[in-house]
Amino acid sequence: MLLSPLRYINPLNCNRGGSALTISSIVSKYGFLNAWSAENITINGTTTTLHDYLGEHDLSNPTVASQPNFIAADADFNNRPIITFDGIDAQLTKAVANWRSADSSGCFISVVNTIGNYYFSTNDNSSNSAWFGMYKSGSNKHGFVKNGTVMVDSVNSFTGANVYGAIGTGVGFKEFINGVEETNSPFVYSWLDSLPTQRDDITLGAVTRLSNIFTNCEVAFIGYMPYTNDATIIACQNELKTIFGI
Repeated sequence: MLLSPLRYINPLNCNRGGSALTISSIVSKYGFLNAWSAENITINGTTTTLHDYLGEHDLSNPTVASQPNFIAADADFNNRPIITFDGIDAQLTKAVANWRSADSSGCFISVVNTIGNYYFSTNDNSSNSAWFGMYKSGSNKHGFVKNGTVMVDSVNSFTGANVYGAIGTGVGFKEFINGVEETNSPFVYSWLDSLPTQRDDITLGAVTRLSNIFTNCEVAFIGYMPYTNDATIIACQNELKTIFGI
């Protein structure tokens, strides 16, 4: 845990590794609705705040014990900053009623290295029957979960740092990883609008339903954008691959 006072906000137009791309330019270009990265962060003593590039939903640790660790340059992510979660109690969260509850389609995109469990979620804090989460299984399959049921899963297993994308098209599920389709989904389609009034938060590093489940993972970027077409998702993931050296 970071216990000493520290303030860090990386310039949004920084250029590392010779790439002309920036996180902020990708967020703008692809119309992200909410987006967070370890380059857009404030750490003040025992409080870490991950700032939303859209200025809407900043995420912070609710207790001293839940503060994640910050690494200023990680070799697995092209020497860019990451946040690490310990799988015990670390999380960043914000109370948000029914986040994106009108959306019948959309796309979650993340750049993470996770051992397993649900690393990004929106939850009903008082039950186990109204929550969504991005997850990685014990067999290293990646997917999107609703109320504990895997709605879309990857065909292949993945380890290390990757760019993940879980998509609801409006009629069905898709998954793209590192710019390649990995869709495996036999389930009836539903998206965030299927639970319009129950959810209480946005959380990184855990699910915060009736009983919390924490994740051991490294997070460089997480965001949510509209779904327009597959080519746009692939292009976005390829630009993130360039920035993070994946």
